[in-house]
Amino acid sequence: MTGHAEAVQVLFDPKVITYKEIVKNYLTMFRPMRRSADKFSQYRAAIFYEDETQKKQAQEALKELMPDADSSELLEPAKKFYPAEEYHQNYYKKMSLGAYR
Repeated sequence: MTGHAEAVQVLFDPKVITYKEIVKNYLTMFRPMRRSADKFSQYRAAIFYEDETQKKQAQEALKELMPDADSSELLEPAKKFYPAEEYHQNYYKKMSLGAYR
């Protein structure tokens, strides 16, 4: 373990899909919740943003889909991204779990 939080980096073309749409899609599949003990956990739920525009879009998406959520607890500025080790890449293919994606 290297001490940094595990995250998924999503690369996208904003001409095709907006950051807000990505956040909304994420929120329809997963309802992130936190307890006070999760604040420093590497397994905490979080939505990372690159700039103030993305932060605002994420706040709007949260307000629309999870009006009772505290966006200050779920939103975090993105930091340096470290790709996972090779053995973590293409997990579903390697584990024959393609149907569970």
